[in-house]
Amino acid sequence: MRFSRQSLSEMPVIGYLLRVGYSVLKLPAMWADLHRDVNNLHRTVLELKDTPGAIGKFNGMLTSGAVAEHSARLTDHAAQLQEQTHELEELTERIASLEEAWRSAAKAEQSEMEELRAQIRKQSGQIAMLMEENRARENAPERREPAAAVHAAAPIYLGGGRVLVQTEFGNPLICKSQDIQLTPALIYQRVWDPELTRFYQSHLKPGMTYLEIGANIGYFTVLAASLVGHHGHVHAFEPLAEAFTLLELNCRLNNYSYLCELTPKAVGEFDGIHTLHTFEHNFGSSTLSTLPEKLLAEFNEKPTAEPVSCTTLDSHYAGREITFDFIKMDAEGAEPLIFAGSSAFLERCTTPETIYAIEYNPQAILGLKRDPGDFIGHLLALGFQVGKRQLSGVLQPIRDPSELDEWCNCELVLSRNAGVLAGCR
Repeated sequence: MRFSRQSLSEMPVIGYLLRVGYSVLKLPAMWADLHRDVNNLHRTVLELKDTPGAIGKFNGMLTSGAVAEHSARLTDHAAQLQEQTHELEELTERIASLEEAWRSAAKAEQSEMEELRAQIRKQSGQIAMLMEENRARENAPERREPAAAVHAAAPIYLGGGRVLVQTEFGNPLICKSQDIQLTPALIYQRVWDPELTRFYQSHLKPGMTYLEIGANIGYFTVLAASLVGHHGHVHAFEPLAEAFTLLELNCRLNNYSYLCELTPKAVGEFDGIHTLHTFEHNFGSSTLSTLPEKLLAEFNEKPTAEPVSCTTLDSHYAGREITFDFIKMDAEGAEPLIFAGSSAFLERCTTPETIYAIEYNPQAILGLKRDPGDFIGHLLALGFQVGKRQLSGVLQPIRDPSELDEWCNCELVLSRNAGVLAGCR
């Protein structure tokens, strides 16, 4: 059986392999035919040699063309063998080429697989890191920031010296436009005392009862109400009449009046009437203390005296069944007076786990003829653990009054439970 010549490059590999395989299978039969023809020729020659008239017979065979036929067959077989040998050589070369291509493809695939594995390892590491960060956030103290904070409204001047702003936690507040402390901060940053705000968001929980002394217009009062929720309670004291009016407005504006108990009084050591020194532009710095001239020069403003009603925590909460979880005092130096009038309150209305956030104002304390160091010593003697809140949020333990600056204000965090204080940030 003969095949027409066809270029190997044009022949499908499988078909080509089948053709060559068929030719290889035919080789034994072709060799057998060739061997048989040679044997027949040899026998014929021997017979002619021993037979009379052999020469004439041999000439007759030559004339008849028998030898020519055998010769043609031999030539044909030889040509087929040569052709198939050539095809086998081409097949060997192509197989070698295919093997090389396969090795190159395998090498490229191996390289791609290694690169893919590297990418998977990298992404697995990133996923593990994100999962760890997510677990850390889940275990961290809860911070609730309403979606409304994302879309802050522009400040609006309402007239009458009042401006409406929106805090970063989404609550609107009416502020005094002439104030140069709280109002500018809320207009430009929408947050007042960011570190203390974060502290509130970390430690005030739904259902807690909160007390604030020196509430001003209610920035922290409203924040606390949003955090303790409708199962919680908020109590706030503010002696300055104008500030108390804004405090009430802001609680109503945010629909928190139902859970807020607001009292228009100062808190101190005795019940009665006291003199409050007020400021038009440093609105939140109103104080019962007589401030030093150096500090007044920093304010660039002289105070105005205003009589206000004062109560004590002992008398105000006498006979009431209430326990506070979080107490904030920002009374511009009156903190020693507050603690002096709250021995029964501390016994009945607080627990060792109660957290206190207190502004320490040594110059204002001196203006009330009290010693700042004695005040800190008194707190330590009452069993309070005292920590100074750093800007980073870390609490620096205070074990001696000398560790605090005698001029600069700072924020103190107190608790009679060392474990609670250790967890405060």
